[in-house]
Amino acid sequence: MKLVAGILLLSFVTEAAHARLLGRGGGHHGGGGGGGGTTGDGYSEFPPGDHCNAASSCSSPAQYVVPLPIPSVIDGTGGGIATITSSKACQQVFHNSWGGPCGSPAEVWAYNSEWPGPTVVTKKGTPFNIKHVNNLGQDYENHDISITTHHHGLHIQPAFDGHPQPDYVTDSSFGIDKDGMIYPGNDYTYETTNDQEPGTHWYHDHKMHDTGRNVIMGLAGFFLIKPNEDSLYNNVQNLPSGDYEVGLAFQDRSFTATNQFDYPMNWDELKASGLVNGGYFGDTMLVNGVHAPYMNVKRGWYRFRVLNGCDARQLRLEVQTSGGSRRDIMYQVGTEGGHIATRTHRSSIYMAPGERYDILIDFSSYSTGTKLYLRNTWSQSPSLPDMMQFRVVSGTATSFNVPNSLVSYSWPTNPTVGRSFSLQGPMNGGSGPWTIGGIMYDPDAANLQVRRHTTERWTFSAMMSNHPHPMHLHLVQFHIDGVNTGSLEDGWKDIVMVPANGQRSITAHFDGEPGIYMFHCHNLEHEDYDMMLQYEICDDSDPEHLCDPALLGAFNGGGGMGGGM
Repeated sequence: MKLVAGILLLSFVTEAAHARLLGRGGGHHGGGGGGGGTTGDGYSEFPPGDHCNAASSCSSPAQYVVPLPIPSVIDGTGGGIATITSSKACQQVFHNSWGGPCGSPAEVWAYNSEWPGPTVVTKKGTPFNIKHVNNLGQDYENHDISITTHHHGLHIQPAFDGHPQPDYVTDSSFGIDKDGMIYPGNDYTYETTNDQEPGTHWYHDHKMHDTGRNVIMGLAGFFLIKPNEDSLYNNVQNLPSGDYEVGLAFQDRSFTATNQFDYPMNWDELKASGLVNGGYFGDTMLVNGVHAPYMNVKRGWYRFRVLNGCDARQLRLEVQTSGGSRRDIMYQVGTEGGHIATRTHRSSIYMAPGERYDILIDFSSYSTGTKLYLRNTWSQSPSLPDMMQFRVVSGTATSFNVPNSLVSYSWPTNPTVGRSFSLQGPMNGGSGPWTIGGIMYDPDAANLQVRRHTTERWTFSAMMSNHPHPMHLHLVQFHIDGVNTGSLEDGWKDIVMVPANGQRSITAHFDGEPGIYMFHCHNLEHEDYDMMLQYEICDDSDPEHLCDPALLGAFNGGGGMGGGM
């Protein structure tokens, strides 16, 4: 094991590239709800599309003409094993005014040939294994497309955590399996115990330097843990389910002249693009893989598991009329890692990249024929307000007993260690790398140790950064210090948004298996450009994972209280 020092390397981005990363000078369908194109040259010399014989764009994509796609379901509530195969597929993203295809379909790299991938549904305490098979073959530079899958939010062993470079790890005590890097033609089986609170999680590719590309290309899907029969969950067993429980994955994209995803397709292109500074901001908002779908809803309650699957874009969800008047019919019932104590009315819901929320929408007071709109009101260039439409149709939703009291938890308290991490990036307009504490990512380094079964407080400071950073910890769910009781973030979380020139603190109990885990910024371009470190769970009762005083003391001295958003 080694504790690495930091090296900060600076390069500079051109004015034109800087304009692109801020979203200016975008596509020929830009503005408003976005559309299907970017500048003619695009980000890559090797764009996708050959798999789908891509040849045409969509000059006038229509909104609200196709129904919301619903991913298939893999039922793991009874345990066992399932297979998910990654392969190239074709998906129609844009449609014309009568709902037909508009332009070529997009080439996607998909789980089981669908984007988003199938929703995996498990039950608390019931183990479920997933064999991931890689049939992606090669990219358009004839390089193998290798993958590694991270089950984001899960309490999981190091070997199954989706390490970004498992084939680069030489220290056996880290608990990393080199076969976790899945090359074309190979497979790897991930074991999930689901021994944690019911929550809304997701799985996505996690390969170092390629996470942004692989997620952009489609490698993402929901992973849900349902309650077991414990009486603790009596009040949440009857929340809307079946047709009345729907996952919504929000992802922004830009497109080439043939309707293909416009994104750097290799590491050198990503560094040259300038996207590693502020992150990727597409000019089109997609919901479950299509542009501006509609959903028919009956009068009554619906449950939505919502995911901000964007690389860097922040969102603020509101339900509005066609004229933009807000309709306050949303209620929060959960955060990423579990239910909240009380059903809570929300006029809007803010979401950082990677965050999930569990919400209800009450359509019971609206007559047949009413049209409502889910919109994004967060101001960020290019503006993408239009997301999807709800159409109230005849009939009444199945009657649900929607309780006010849900599940009450005790948050981790009395931390024995406090650590402080400075989030640092390129200065004076430079273009990467991003670091934590001045340290660049090294897959073969333990940057700090946490003693097993202890509670710690971590403070993330972006005082040296003019960008926000959604910080994500693998393995644990934590509670954010200083949030008001009943506020949006008052629940189990695995992402905390650290504002530019600000700081926030979290408290977590670390009770995982000994070995190595990651924490990183979930702006995927920052993550790809080294804004990630590794912590090791150590245990002096285990000779393979003895604690090292130097690593136990690394980054020591944190503990400031960070306020809520």
